[in-house]
Amino acid sequence: MHSVAHEDRLPLDGRWRFQLLPSPDDQPGPDWSEADVPSVWTMSGTWDRPHYTNVQMPFPGDPPDTPALNPTGVYERDIDVPEGWAGRRIVLHVGAAESVLLVSLDGVEIGVGKDSHLASEFDLSTHLRPGRHTLTLRVVKWSDASYVEDQDQWWHGGITRSVYLYATRDIYLADVRIDAGLADDLTTGVLDVTVMVGFPRSGLTSGWTIEAAIDGLGETLSADVIPIDRASLRRWSLDDQRLMYRAAAGLPLSAEDRATWDDVHAGMVPPLDGVVTWHLEAPGVARWSAERPDRYPLRIVLRDPTGAIAESMTVQVGFRRVEIEGLDLLINGARVYIRGINRHDFDQRTGWLAAILVLSADDVERAERV
Repeated sequence: MHSVAHEDRLPLDGRWRFQLLPSPDDQPGPDWSEADVPSVWTMSGTWDRPHYTNVQMPFPGDPPDTPALNPTGVYERDIDVPEGWAGRRIVLHVGAAESVLLVSLDGVEIGVGKDSHLASEFDLSTHLRPGRHTLTLRVVKWSDASYVEDQDQWWHGGITRSVYLYATRDIYLADVRIDAGLADDLTTGVLDVTVMVGFPRSGLTSGWTIEAAIDGLGETLSADVIPIDRASLRRWSLDDQRLMYRAAAGLPLSAEDRATWDDVHAGMVPPLDGVVTWHLEAPGVARWSAERPDRYPLRIVLRDPTGAIAESMTVQVGFRRVEIEGLDLLINGARVYIRGINRHDFDQRTGWLAAILVLSADDVERAERV
């Protein structure tokens, strides 16, 4: 999972060849129908219909067993890889598939994803060349993960979010994590930014930099992406291992052992290659709220050793403070009510559709007056 929307992409939404099989071990026959991606086959007139359960499982048996009748949708289509993607890192993004996703390319198995409502990504760089290929997505409805996901809901099957390919250089923006809040004065914005740079197995070369800037909030920040010399990291000796065992067992440590343990413990969490972090404080920011969702554009730029932009992204950042005091949920110091938490909403035509309604402090005050 990551938050970078790589823009050099090839959308794959639309009509796919489709067959619905009784089990994941069955093989597709010669007769194909068509299905939309994204969509659920349970709302598309197939023999597998929507199924509602509350506290009981939708099929008999004990974990991790699955039923013999296990609807399996096979989605297939041809893709044309652009000539300009030759030699680049190419990734398949499947936004969500309920419940198990099996990916094949030109008949070669690539990988597995197992989470009904989170994205799965597959690096196809060593398998794709410019030109035409056949992509197959096999979606199995029931799995051992179904026992984890079981709750009061309608069960569906299919691909419920967008599918696409995207291409990057071999060194790229892997993820950006942003934590924006407010200081105690509720006027000073507090921002923590972590940028992770991805790189090939051969390692991260030097000379790459990350820039970050928020419009109206200070200057552009810049930092080198430093590769870690792992040869210089602490090597654990036999005495270090014995110290680890004594500390893990809760045995008393001498003052000398405690000092050594601090160094050994720090070495158990080695630094990560390609990570840049900043902590900022900006006075007088516009606060985000449901009534006035003020946000600031944060631009992240990855530059190669020549100074050219290798990749960039912009994220909208809102500064707000969320607290719980007693039984009250406070947003920017004001009490709010939340209605609809953990509620599953389904569209009568398309199946999955989630919604949460947050009531502002003004809404609560009006409701209490009524």
